[in-house]
Amino acid sequence: MRLVTSTPALTSTANSADLTIVNVSSSIAPTTVQNILSNTNGTPLAVTESNGSVGRNWKYSNISGGPYSAIVPAQTGLSYTPYFQAGGTYFVVCETNYPGGLNVISNEVQVDVIGNNITPSAPQTLTINTNGNTLTVNETAPATAREWKFTTTQGTNYVSFTPAQTGTTYTPNFSSNGTYFVVCVSDINGVPVTSNEVEITVGTPILTTGTFPGSPFEFSLSAPDANIVVPYNTTTAVFDYNTNVFTAQLSDANGSFTNATNIGSIQSGAPGSINAVIPANTPAGTGYRVRVISSVPVIYGTNNGVDLIIDQFENSVLPSSDQSILYNTNGTTLTVIASQNATHEWKYSTTSGSGYTSFNPAQTATTYTPNFSLPGTYYVVCVSRNQYSDDVTSNEVMIEVLNGSTITTQSVSGSPYLVSPSANVQIVVPFSSDAVFNSANIFKAQLSDNTGSFASPVEIGTLSGNSIAPISAVIPNSSVYGAAYRIRVVSTDPAIVGSDNGTDLTIIPFEISVAPSDTQTLLVNTPGTAVTVTESHPSTRTWLYSDLPGTAYQPFSPAQTLATLVPQFNTVGVYYVICRSTNAVNDNINSQEIIMIVTEGNGIDKNGTETIKMFWSAQTLTVDLSDYNSEPVSLELIDMNGQVVLRESLNSQSINKVTTDLPNGVYVFRINSQTDAVTGKIAN
Repeated sequence: MRLVTSTPALTSTANSADLTIVNVSSSIAPTTVQNILSNTNGTPLAVTESNGSVGRNWKYSNISGGPYSAIVPAQTGLSYTPYFQAGGTYFVVCETNYPGGLNVISNEVQVDVIGNNITPSAPQTLTINTNGNTLTVNETAPATAREWKFTTTQGTNYVSFTPAQTGTTYTPNFSSNGTYFVVCVSDINGVPVTSNEVEITVGTPILTTGTFPGSPFEFSLSAPDANIVVPYNTTTAVFDYNTNVFTAQLSDANGSFTNATNIGSIQSGAPGSINAVIPANTPAGTGYRVRVISSVPVIYGTNNGVDLIIDQFENSVLPSSDQSILYNTNGTTLTVIASQNATHEWKYSTTSGSGYTSFNPAQTATTYTPNFSLPGTYYVVCVSRNQYSDDVTSNEVMIEVLNGSTITTQSVSGSPYLVSPSANVQIVVPFSSDAVFNSANIFKAQLSDNTGSFASPVEIGTLSGNSIAPISAVIPNSSVYGAAYRIRVVSTDPAIVGSDNGTDLTIIPFEISVAPSDTQTLLVNTPGTAVTVTESHPSTRTWLYSDLPGTAYQPFSPAQTLATLVPQFNTVGVYYVICRSTNAVNDNINSQEIIMIVTEGNGIDKNGTETIKMFWSAQTLTVDLSDYNSEPVSLELIDMNGQVVLRESLNSQSINKVTTDLPNGVYVFRINSQTDAVTGKIAN
């Protein structure tokens, strides 16, 4: 606000007049700098005035501080919305009128009108891939950044060029025909400003690439390059005969010409054809294309219109997945697929990636069914040979050939097996297996215990090597009786535990027993209780006796060889009877002893005048031989186990006292003299 004072005219009077000072003001808001586009409204400004104002007029200047010019059309209200057609910086004020011709100028508000435009703005017509007239952007204020953009829809959807165009000039060049609208977007005072559009019409001269034969082009290491003739068609008038070169280009395998390969050229301005060469080392692919381009002007012709196949000789085997099979068993059939006509041979190795050898006989069909006679891991490939005698090797297919895992012990004959010290019972253990065995292998025939358990098996025969044959085995002579024995075969390399023979086997050791085995007391020349022997093996036998326990056995006379013995003795005494049996291999075995006590019955000798009295008193045995006059006299006491536990010499015609420490029980006594013997039982 500017403060303006006004002094009225003075008149001459006798008295002096008073001096009047008038304070007036005018201010506008908001005072912030405005950035507006040309032909666009800004933010409204409002003026505040002192009382007494009589009018106003909004003004502007291009220079701060004036001089100010009235806005056209005149703006006289209390507010004003900035609006300017031309870009630039404007300083807006409001001049307020007060009575007496007093005019007050308000504060300035800066208005920056920003804008840009492209010159020349005239439409252009050009051909694809040729430069048009250079465009220049004119910016009303310095821009901090800019970018040229285009659209095919007038007035909207502007997109960036690739690469982005950010200079003050841009030369139109488009690779496709059509109508384009080019603008420049400038960043002025932080505001993006879009210029006028320049219309660019892009036409397409005729440059088309024709088709040609030869695909697929088959290459390999020894194959030559492929010669082709690429036809093309043009609009003759467009191209410069003297300087233009038509070039045939080969795309990549995906049809892209970003990194095209030049394969032939000709200097011309007319339709024709180009002699071209596709290099033999071109990578394999199925999407190749060929196009012809020109140099004056630079035009990229259409491509040949169909995909071309570059075949670098290769093959593959399907299915490619790993296989696991048993030896001598067919796997899944493999099929080779070659990219060119070829002959084939299947090979294998035990080392992945190398060392492939031929099968015997050679496998030369397009299919091969894996079958190997030995366990292991094999890598199968197919080697294919094309017309140029070039070989390619397929992918590997891993074939894991598994060994068998079972041994089947077959039926074993001969049970029951009769064992004794000299028996040597030999058997044959047949078996089969689905496994392949190494030369260091040992087959072992094993015998279970008598319950069929192999927790602690007994080895009864072996067979060394990898050939399967029946095993010769021997049933151990020391085997105990059992009716649930089993036999199985095991191997060591590889280690396999076979099944058992499948049925229970019986082993019978050589054993005998006699019954009844109780001690017998019988009279002289009187038959006792019949005793029968039971033998586990078919046997012959002889009954024996002794008057001493455990030794000095002698046969009866006449010999007793039947299974049953009826004991009878003609002499008083204590006898120990056994049966001795002999089996088929001449092994002998004695039965347990049976005690035979032979007595005359009353202990009185033959003349009936001699009496023997005998009794226990505590640990003293009294033998009264007062009426017995034979000499010498001896006493034997025998326990119920047949053992002689006491021998004493006695005096005849006397009372003999014998002190003992024998336990209480029943004993057999025998009193012997030169002429007779008296036998009986006594208990203490």
